Amino acid sequence: MKRNLCYRITIALILAFALQALMPTISLALEEEIDEYTDGQYCTVYDEDDPSQEIFVTSRLVSVGDEYQTADDRLFEVVRVEGNKAYARFVRQVGLDDLRTDFRAILASILESAPAKKRNVTVGIYHTHSDESYTPTDGTSSIRGNGGIYKVGQVLAKSLERAGVKVIHSQARHDPHDVAAYKRSRRTAQELLGKSTALLDVHRDAVPREHYTTEINGRKVAQVQLVVGRQNPNMAANKQFAQEVKAAADRQQPGLVKGIFFARSGYNQDLSPRNLLLEVGTDKHTRDEAERGASLFAKSYANYLAASAVGSRAGHQRESQVGSNTAIWLVGLVIVGAAIYMLLSTGSWNELSSKLRTFATREFANAFGSASRQRRDKDKDRDKK
Repeated sequence: MKRNLCYRITIALILAFALQALMPTISLALEEEIDEYTDGQYCTVYDEDDPSQEIFVTSRLVSVGDEYQTADDRLFEVVRVEGNKAYARFVRQVGLDDLRTDFRAILASILESAPAKKRNVTVGIYHTHSDESYTPTDGTSSIRGNGGIYKVGQVLAKSLERAGVKVIHSQARHDPHDVAAYKRSRRTAQELLGKSTALLDVHRDAVPREHYTTEINGRKVAQVQLVVGRQNPNMAANKQFAQEVKAAADRQQPGLVKGIFFARSGYNQDLSPRNLLLEVGTDKHTRDEAERGASLFAKSYANYLAASAVGSRAGHQRESQVGSNTAIWLVGLVIVGAAIYMLLSTGSWNELSSKLRTFATREFANAFGSASRQRRDKDKDRDKK
């Protein structure tokens, strides 16, 4: 009986680890679904309680269950989608207490000094959509293999380097701009991860420019939006990371980050808890406006990364949380794997239930019987004495 049980547990563990290994493939399969609206189209999301109030606009496909954290940190959840319109329900106000690390200490460190010059931080930058461009400057919204997005990425990289951060800016192309682009960019992300502390997949949106435009220091600037994929085991850590990045940017460059979109996809963020997708303006902005936005974002991002680097108190707390989430994920996989194996081996739920009841009865009977025998033996020993 024990040998048979050990055998089943071993098989269940093998199945569990096999499922874990397949998770990236499953995530990529989900990403093969269309995740953007066709050229020139976009979705406007309204407040369900007050449909006259617009929450955000995006060219990414919007699905029920998606969430959006606005510039003023109101969190909404999408509850209904009707073509190119969607409606979201207010969930709560996000505050510093929602962040699991000692974020106030991070902010104090950022504002007191230039921490990026004190730590070894490396950022990997790449572009899943190699064609994305800025029409007023590039003459078109799409240039296959050589989009204006690369030049925005270069400005972002140089600004990070000026802030004391090492940068690896990948020039890899991932064309065409289709549903398989994230599969092709996955290899790039994996290569960068071997040398980087964090990753930025830099894009631009495709909505009217007024939805991404602000004025900072008297100049028009393309705002930045953070995007987190909901369909990956790192989602909780990615979400926390994005919220902290936004909070740090809000303190240093108010109004620059327009929000965080928690979208139904993976964006290869299962590879790392510090992998973010960045939207820098829209195709209607000039590239100069986008470059200004990227440069301003780099300053606060560099300072935040240094203050919360792995090895710092905040970084240690985050990585510990990721480890806990992974452990819970593995336990869940073991349970699922065991259930699948036992179901397959018994042939039906009724048979499985019957065997589980029999097993439980026998094990408890043996356990209690053994305990009872031990008590009787002790009593006999005392009587002899």
